[in-house]
Amino acid sequence: MRRNKWIFAIGLIGLLLAANNGIYYFTTKRTLEERLREELAAFAKQIEISIELSRLGAEEYER
Repeated sequence: MRRNKWIFAIGLIGLLLAANNGIYYFTTKRTLEERLREELAAFAKQIEISIELSRLGAEEYER
């Protein structure tokens, strides 16, 4: 009887740890993906601005 309680307690703790790790994994993954999207959008905007400035500089040089 006492052994069954220990097995149940260890199993419950293992289940709680697995659930905690799963929640942590998916939350972290989602956060990292969102930040990556934001960084890529900012980088794309910087490239867009650089290209526009280069175009304007080339037009100014031609004049």
